[in-house]
Amino acid sequence: MSQNFKTEFQKSIADLGNHFKLSESASAKTRAMALGAVGVGLAGAVFVRHFNPSTQSIFPPCPFNALTGFACPGCGMTRSFHQLLNGNITAALDYNVMVVFWTPLFLYIGISLLLIGVRGKGLPRIIPPSAVVYFFITAILVFWVVRNIPLYPFSVLAP
Repeated sequence: MSQNFKTEFQKSIADLGNHFKLSESASAKTRAMALGAVGVGLAGAVFVRHFNPSTQSIFPPCPFNALTGFACPGCGMTRSFHQLLNGNITAALDYNVMVVFWTPLFLYIGISLLLIGVRGKGLPRIIPPSAVVYFFITAILVFWVVRNIPLYPFSVLAP
């Protein structure tokens, strides 16, 4: 990777989430957009909580699974969140164990957006070290492959 590209990439990453800084206050437009995003997220959560993706046909199928027959890392995530929002943690983990990684991230982003909308400042932005990012990418890729192996114990990970 060229040094110039790496420098530009680092600058663009540093520019992400400026409103998560505690020293800046967001404009009225940004605050309204943040509250709108929280509203859409909550509406989506209410929708997923009340309509079971396992029994309702209103949810689209996974395009990757429909084309290949293999489960992607996100397959079962809607069903998993439905179970989680209804308080059934073990069923949520049965559909997609990666919900353990995504739920804290979604909660952090949602709370930060809510704080941006209410007080103009979000939670501190967290930029993880490269090793952590590589770990999560590797974990997702390994999960993708392993959940498609049709042998026990790997088949337990299938949605």
